[in-house]
Amino acid sequence: GTLVTITGTGLLGGGSSVARVLLAGAQALLVGNGSDTQVVVRSTVNTPQTGSVLVVSDTGARVELQSGWTYAAINEAPLLTGPASVAVTE
Repeated sequence: GTLVTITGTGLLGGGSSVARVLLAGAQALLVGNGSDTQVVVRSTVNTPQTGSVLVVSDTGARVELQSGWTYAAINEAPLLTGPASVAVTE
């Protein structure tokens, strides 16, 4: 999954540690301990979508940013097709 760094102030909402993080409703995997100003997670989302970023602390405090997460599909190379046959004449 994609590494996501969430920065700000008061991310723990008065708590002392991060209990969980949701990206567009999907549980993210916590990388490290997180702090009141930065939380790093690995996204488990693998389909394009937009939604909230929700940080829940050990006290149950919730800090949320509505529509703060967008996961876009990786750009795919266009499929190129050529002619069915090529004739070379001299």
